[in-house]
Parts: sequence; structure tokens; C-alpha cells
Amino acid sequence: MSKNADVARLLQQVADALLALGEDAFKVRAYKTASQTIEVLDENIQDVHRRNALEEIPGVGKAISEKIAQYLDTGKLSYYEGLKKKLPKDFEQLIQVESLGPKKVYAVYKKLNVNTLKDLENACLTGKVRKLSGFGEKSQAKILENLGRIHSKQRVPYETAHAVAQKIVSKLEKQREVKRVSKAGSLRRKKKTIGDVDILVVSANPKKTVDFLVRLPWVKHVIGKGPKKTSFQVKNGLQVDVRLVNEDQWGAALVYFTGSKAHNIELRRIAQGQGLKLNEYGLFSGKKCVASKTEEDLYHALGLKFVPPERRETRQFIESKT
Repeated sequence: MSKNADVARLLQQVADALLALGEDAFKVRAYKTASQTIEVLDENIQDVHRRNALEEIPGVGKAISEKIAQYLDTGKLSYYEGLKKKLPKDFEQLIQVESLGPKKVYAVYKKLNVNTLKDLENACLTGKVRKLSGFGEKSQAKILENLGRIHSKQRVPYETAHAVAQKIVSKLEKQREVKRVSKAGSLRRKKKTIGDVDILVVSANPKKTVDFLVRLPWVKHVIGKGPKKTSFQVKNGLQVDVRLVNEDQWGAALVYFTGSKAHNIELRRIAQGQGLKLNEYGLFSGKKCVASKTEEDLYHALGLKFVPPERRETRQFIESKT
């Protein structure tokens, strides 16, 4: 099996480590260039190594070729292991947080002793990150938002997500200004595991509803807050996305945000075949809305039988009414 991808990734990791530690820009660029070259190399790099031709690869000089050879021979690179000792414990995970980058990861490590994603989250929640030079309030909020996305990729059993969603839905249903509320996304499709919880709401007073949501006792931190979408993380780490929609667009929004992606693509293809346009706001003929109030209206306007949410994983259950 080719090791090209592994070597390319290792050289990129070295470049990131050198950048974090403030090494010479030329040196950083050399490792990045070598990584990019090997990533698209046609020949298996192990074969290149066996014929002692690593230095013949464009952008790979003597120093880098020796490091590649050591890794291919032993499965380790002592140079990178030495660099890692100067960096936070979970450096490779921390630099995956969008908007952070190697230099900022090293800054929060040196000044706040941030070694892990959990350390970073706590430093943001306690307001320590925003006080650092080069960060600020907006930067801290962005880091929290991106951490929320990372957490949301960690899927949980359906039962766990359903329990969280049901508590929130039950609270919302008791609010006077809330007219309609429903689970959406993979939870409504009853998938075995759930990445995050999607909830749709129609409210006569969106601001009041949003303020109520972010004060719920299970909310750990707010990722984003707005009149159309509010996202927060609950105490078990699950991310909840609440979308506020217009009542006359309820059906279209429920279809769109329930998914799945494959199902929605097929519905849009069918709509286009009829000279119509389908989106989260409704089914349109030119500027005229043909259907949007209920899911049934939308399917029927397309000449289709209604498809229950749990059968919307693929295109196969979409059938004509006739």
C-alpha cells in the first residue's frame, strides 16, 4: 500500500509545528512544498526510496529526504517527535479549529496553558481568550462556534438526541408566542445516530423565543444567536440548531430542513423538470408561490405521493400520485 498520503500529511504537520514555533518562513515553506508535491506524486514513494531517489522529487532536498527515509524505514520521525514536545498535547486537533491556526494555538498554549480542545473551550467560556493580544471578543466567539461544529460531528444514539430535543420542544410548546414547533433533520428521519439536533419554530415574537431558548437550564454555551437561527451546545456536548421560519412557509421549511440531502436533490430535480423552483421558502413558478404551507401541499403540487420523514434517506421512495 502506498505511503504517499501518510508522508504528505507528516510533512504538513512538521510545517505546522515549525510555523507555531516561529521558525524561519523559508523552512516552513520547504516542508509545505514537499508535502504538496508528494501528495500528487504518481509513483509510490516507497519505490522511490528503494531506488535511493527521494532527492529527485521536486522540492525535496537532502534534509527532507533523510527525514522521509527515516519515517519509511521506522514508522516514526524523531525530528517531529522533538518538535511536539514544545507544543500543546493535542496540537494536531487544536489546529483543526477553523480560524485558529498554528500560531494562535501556540499563543493560547503558552499564555493560558491550553493543551486540549476542552482546555480551549473552558478558556473561551471564562473569557480568558478574548483578553489575549490578537484575539478579542469576536475571535473568541468564532472559536466557540467552530468548536461547536467539531462537537456536532461526534454522533450520539437516537435516544440521547431525542430526549434532549423533546425537553426543548416541550418547553417551546408552552410559550404563548410559539405557534408551531417540530423536530427536523436526521432526528425527524429517526436515524440510529444523530450529529446535532434540528428544531423548527414559528413564533409571533422571534426575539422573545430566542431569549427564552438561550436561558434554558441545559444550555452550556451559545454558539450563535439571531432572528432566523440560534445555535447552542447543551451540557452533554450535543449541538442544537433552532430555526425560526414564517408560518406560511412552514411546509417547505420542514421538507428542506428534514432532508435527507439526496431526497431534497431529487425533489429539486423533479421541480426543475416541471419548470418550477424549490427551496426552503416554497415551490415557485416564476415569482408565484405554488405551495409552501404544508409538506403535503408541496408533494402534491409536484404530482407526488407524500413521503414520511423516516423514508426520505434516498430517492427510491419518491412516487407519482398516478
